[in-house]
Amino acid sequence: MILPVTGYTCAAESFLDGTLRIKVHYLGHASLGCQLSVRLTGYRPFEGWVGDGTLITLYRIGPHEGAFVSKISLEAPPAAKKYYEAGEAAAAKSKWPRAEEQFLAAVAAYPQYAAVWSELGRALPQQHRLSEAAEALNKSCEADPLYAKPLVQLAEVAGLEQRWEDEMRFGQQALNMHPLGFTTAYYSCAEAAFHLGSLEQSEKLAREAVRLDRDGQCPESMVLLGTIFEKQGNAPDAAVKFKAYLKMAPHGPQAQQAKDALARLRASR
Repeated sequence: MILPVTGYTCAAESFLDGTLRIKVHYLGHASLGCQLSVRLTGYRPFEGWVGDGTLITLYRIGPHEGAFVSKISLEAPPAAKKYYEAGEAAAAKSKWPRAEEQFLAAVAAYPQYAAVWSELGRALPQQHRLSEAAEALNKSCEADPLYAKPLVQLAEVAGLEQRWEDEMRFGQQALNMHPLGFTTAYYSCAEAAFHLGSLEQSEKLAREAVRLDRDGQCPESMVLLGTIFEKQGNAPDAAVKFKAYLKMAPHGPQAQQAKDALARLRASR
């Protein structure tokens, strides 16, 4: 099966263990990579940095289905679903104002549309509107208290706003609902613990994020671990983690931070 993605082809193959594996191929001479979001009914969503040759594994949703899929959202009327799909199409092209417009139309048609409130909470930070994103995500939680995704997103927003205690609280709530399903929630808790002064707890959580991150959805865990090791005086392991991040996301948002850290470590030898 070939899945069309702008600038890429994605060949998908299903396996007897229930997984779906997608290999990304770039249609051109060179690729800087990009952030890719994959959502298929019945599978856990994927969001992460991909480049030419990246292999993505999608896992079937298990017994904690509500944590990944808002069942209330499945009851949305056709008109609301049409707006939602149009918003997703716009978001896939990074047309965030257009995506916001369609998502707002969807929740106007069906206020309990928790999945769309969550997607609105994804579109608004792209426009540097974090407080509005938090409001949308809180509405997602209110619409479907069993849906864990907006809790993960609330933790991420809290981290961007440096509200470390809130980041820890929301991350822990998500992990309480599904301790194995959200790598980024472990990262959020690890980041919060780091800034709250608990280096040991931060290291433990960051290690767990790395262990569970089989598809590179949260390479930032590598930078956090590298920073922890650097503070501990463990330069060799710190360098390994910073290099690992640059291999996973060479043009990611923390690439310059990783490069600066490696230069700092080299200068301190």
